Amino acid sequence: MSHNDRPISRARLLAGIGATGAGIAGASVLQQAGSSTAAASPPSDWANVKIDHGAKGDGTTDDTAAIQAAVDTAATAGTVAYFPPGTYKVTGTIHVAGASIHAAFGAVIKHQPADDTTDCMVITGLNAGRTKISGLQIKGLQDGHGFGRDLVRVAKGDYVTLDDLYLDSAKRDAVHVEPGQSFFWIENMLLVNVKIQSPRRDAFHYAIPAGLTDVFINQTTMINCESRAAARHALALINSNEGAASNKISCLKVVNCELAGTGSTSEPLARLSGSINGGTVENISFEDSAVEDTTATRTGDAVLISGKVNGLFRFENSIHYGTVRGITGLTLFPHYFYRNIFSSASVPLYSSHMGLYRKYRTATLAQGAHEDTYQLQGGEILKGYVLDRYNNEDWYAEFTCLNTSALVVAAQNNVVVSLSGSTIRLTNTSSTATSLELFLLRMAKDTAF
Repeated sequence: MSHNDRPISRARLLAGIGATGAGIAGASVLQQAGSSTAAASPPSDWANVKIDHGAKGDGTTDDTAAIQAAVDTAATAGTVAYFPPGTYKVTGTIHVAGASIHAAFGAVIKHQPADDTTDCMVITGLNAGRTKISGLQIKGLQDGHGFGRDLVRVAKGDYVTLDDLYLDSAKRDAVHVEPGQSFFWIENMLLVNVKIQSPRRDAFHYAIPAGLTDVFINQTTMINCESRAAARHALALINSNEGAASNKISCLKVVNCELAGTGSTSEPLARLSGSINGGTVENISFEDSAVEDTTATRTGDAVLISGKVNGLFRFENSIHYGTVRGITGLTLFPHYFYRNIFSSASVPLYSSHMGLYRKYRTATLAQGAHEDTYQLQGGEILKGYVLDRYNNEDWYAEFTCLNTSALVVAAQNNVVVSLSGSTIRLTNTSSTATSLELFLLRMAKDTAF
């Protein structure tokens, strides 16, 4: 029995060294050999994966069944599954439902399944239940092993906490959050000090799949988390559900995090993608964080926003660098604070520290067709952006109207912005029909829109 697994009692220590030895050693020996060990040891009622359930932690024995038994015991008894230091080989999936897992420093799970459909840990907690995993290192592609999928997968649960984790070399995603079936909710999730190294796909992946009903991922907070060398996305929020707007990814906050990727790919480091007609991605906040390509070889965006994205998008006291482009997609304006509000007439307005934008929607324009969109008034100076959100999504034109007879185009892609008399004219020059959105910021004129 290792002293790390159970505390050494004062009686056992005295029996081992004898009364004379105890007198010579004094209190300092007891403090060094007994009290410090006891402080580092788990409570006796915790489900110890080694002592209570027979896990070896030697790196070669398959400990899957022993770990699952400890987790099940902890869930049933309302206690904690405890991992002493060691390397635990897992060949299947550990299922966690409403339980707490705590690992000592040096406790490592080495995931070595037989195929690419097997996750390491799957959390299917209870509504209004609590699940916590703390202190573990989980390693995927190690020792020449080439199979696996996600290291931690959350399929259901309220108040799921991932704390002080190190997730290395996932075959797919390191943390994958996705409702497992209809009526599965994932709410009030907290990730603190989660460090991810070299996932083959995404570091943090949140998804609402197509075809499910009454599912959402709501109120997620990431604090002091880190992605290193993500092959695709450091952070992905993808809603593929066209069923209803209530099936959404909502209220996710990224605080004091570093989201980094590597590789010469055109994929964005952070992807926010809502479905066109159904569920949304909404109210996303980056604060005091960095989104970066550490190798400066990516050709894509730092943050790409596409599809149906509502509510507040905040990028505050944060930085993105190392990529070819910065933040593109829905928030094309030269600021990183975005808020969708509505006037009493239900006219969409977009507010930032720079001013108030008003949105105009065009009819479907065939290739080469045009539409006269906005009539300029005398003395009016406007800043404008044109977005094709419903087709190519990522191309736009940016322009400035200095007065009723002069227009400066700063950038244009597949659309021509011109003046027809004193009217802004939009002409579709792409290869397909499209529907455009025009955003205008009034820079000089006393009257409101």
